[in-house]
Amino acid sequence: MPPHSLSSDAARRVLARAAELDAQAAADVPVARLRDAAREAGISDAAFEAALHDVETREAEHAPPRRGRDVVGAVVVNVLAFALFWVTLALWARVEHSLQLAWEADHPARALLNVLGVFIALRLRARAVAVVLAVTAAAQVAQYPLHLLFGIEVLQGAAAKWGLMLAALLGVVFGVLMTRAVARGGRAPAVLGALLDPAPRRGAATGAEKGRGRTWLHWRPT
Repeated sequence: MPPHSLSSDAARRVLARAAELDAQAAADVPVARLRDAAREAGISDAAFEAALHDVETREAEHAPPRRGRDVVGAVVVNVLAFALFWVTLALWARVEHSLQLAWEADHPARALLNVLGVFIALRLRARAVAVVLAVTAAAQVAQYPLHLLFGIEVLQGAAAKWGLMLAALLGVVFGVLMTRAVARGGRAPAVLGALLDPAPRRGAATGAEKGRGRTWLHWRPT
């Protein structure tokens, strides 16, 4: 005959096996039913919720990517974000035309609209539009003080415009890489790390050498 009591280890194995057999018999097991079963087995609600969150997180990580739906959804979101930006820009063009604003007022307003478009695109997760608007916003912000200092005639023409856009694109890419580096614990990507701290590392460094080898990216006040 089976024993009247089981060790905690054996009890967990029995419950796990019973749940596995029950799950095989049914296509889906309601979470409420699992929660009730866990309570009857003496498992706290906090432990059950933590286990449920852990399992759902792992299943989401290993779930096959839905490429078709993801691509269509990304296209729709980016088109929507771009359309919202152009509607906003068209409304401002009407306001600017009715008020007969000078370029000194119109230029920063359009740059602010680009920045607003970046925030809207990020909220909608329209990354492609966010990058494009971030580049144009950076170019406009860089161009405005130069126009104020040297006149509206400077930085005109296709070559100057494309040069500004390229510089803005590089700035946006650099900013994204640095932001990700900080989010990962302050370590820059390999290329940026070589630029910021070009000194070669040979063997294990002492504490003093490590301190001297740190760049401004890793510096902390003492």
